[in-house]
Parts: sequence; structure tokens; C-alpha cells
Amino acid sequence: MTKKLKLLASSFMIAMSLATPQQLQAIEIESPEIMEVESKDSLVQILSLLPQEVSNVILERTVALKIRDNNDLARILLFCGETEDANLKNFKNIILEGIKYNTKDNWFAMEKPCWKAWYGVLGHEATYNAIKNMVVIYRPNPDSDVGMIKLTIPSDVNPLEHTFDLSDKAKFGDVGDYFSISVGYRKEYNPNNNNKVEIWIAPKFLIKQFLATSAKHFEPIMNKDRWNEAKAPVGIIFTGGWWNDNKDYAYLTNKDFEFISNNNCLKLYYDTLHSQREWFTHAQCIRSLSPKFTFILNQNKD
Repeated sequence: MTKKLKLLASSFMIAMSLATPQQLQAIEIESPEIMEVESKDSLVQILSLLPQEVSNVILERTVALKIRDNNDLARILLFCGETEDANLKNFKNIILEGIKYNTKDNWFAMEKPCWKAWYGVLGHEATYNAIKNMVVIYRPNPDSDVGMIKLTIPSDVNPLEHTFDLSDKAKFGDVGDYFSISVGYRKEYNPNNNNKVEIWIAPKFLIKQFLATSAKHFEPIMNKDRWNEAKAPVGIIFTGGWWNDNKDYAYLTNKDFEFISNNNCLKLYYDTLHSQREWFTHAQCIRSLSPKFTFILNQNKD
């Protein structure tokens, strides 16, 4: 039987317990420390001090961490034991849900609590909904709506790791040969994008969630001076698919949804802060093709 249970640090819990629901939405989680709970009674005492919405965030993230680290959730159930305590029952239900959807092919059912905890969605649901419901508009002629095509994210795919399909030449001509548009962030060199400009619609909460691992190359722009999440919860990142170094990127991280939605991709590019790398031969490609795309983000749509 598990003798100890690791949870988020008590100092972090206290900070969250003092937060209003509105403040809770805005709390930035960097790399919370872990504390060990010695017994079931200690866990009951801790949870009893916290508002329900706070304890849910903590417990869901704890379960997600356990799944990520391949820990046996069944052992946590043994730790909790038989109980009539409402908080422990809630925790056990969260664990059971994590076990149910923690399969070889699908760690978390999409949008279930463990899935949201893994991707950092908890506390950022409004931004997540804006991403999930976003529309990429393609205009063959940037100055006209004739032939306009609207691209959305299918409901059965992960909206935080989605690449829009530009391969249909009957619809998009050769745009797909030179452009890749995705939600998320660049993790590694993709040989399929070797001749393409990569455009990433990147929610800050997602990059922040994986900043210690696959998103570490964004660390220099994560401070509030360069990326104020309250103003710009979503950034637009430009990378060269032919680059081997993830540290090279141009980034737009100071504009709100209204600005992004009301300006085409070329305008967004001109407003970016650049890495030291020059675009050279692809500059003409950006100037000629990017005006055809607009990203519509609506935070009020659920």
C-alpha cells in the first residue's frame, strides 16, 4: 500500500484557497513544488481547508502528474481507503476517471478533467474555448470574399495539437507547399515542413505547461514584459520549417484577440519580434501568401 501521497505544495494550496474564482482563472502555475501527505487523515484535513473548486484543480493535476509519471493510480485508491468524507470521495472519483481513460492508446479522454490538467487548460477555459472554436479564413484574393474558405477544428481531434489541412490544391493552389498552420508550438524539426513557413497559434497556458520540457526554447519570452497573458492569452509564432534550431522564431505576443482577428497574417508577421535569423528566400513567400489568411478568435463563444 502507498504510505505517502505527493500533492502540490502547501504554500501553493494556501495561495489558491485565498483566491477568488476570477483570480483563480488568472493564476500562473510555473513549477509547483510537491509535498508528501503522510496519511488519509492528513489528506482529509488539507482538503477540508480548501474551497471545492480549488481542491478539484489540485487533485486533477495530481492525478494527471501520476499518469504522466506512470504511477499506479490504484495504489492511491488504497491510500484513500474506504471513506465517507466528501472530499476523499471526490478525489477517488477523479482517480477512477483517470484509470478509466488511461489506456495505451489514449491517456486521457479529450476534455475530461485529467486531460485538461495534463494540457494546462484548468483555469484557462475561456482561452481554450476560443482556440477550440477558432476559424482560419482563406481568401484567394485578400481584398475580396469571393472564393473564401473557412477552416475549423474538427470536434474529434485535439484542438491543442491540430494542423489545418492545406493540401487540397483545387481549393488552396500551392499554398500548402509553402505554409503550415497549426495550433500549439514547434517541438522538433519536421522534414515534411522543410520548405514551409510554419505558423503556430500558441496559447500561453499550453507553452507554460510544458516549459520545463518540450517548450523550453520559449523560456526567454515568457516574462510579462514580453508576453502578458492577461492582454494576449494567445501568441502567433512564426518558424522556418527548414531550421533545425527550435530557438529561432518570430513571435507576436502582445496583441489581443480583437487585433489578431481583424488583421491578416501578413500584418501579424510585420508586428512580430524577430529572432536574429533572417528569412532570406522565404520573405517573398510570406509577403505574397500570408495576406490570404486570417485567424478568427472569439473568447465569448463556448
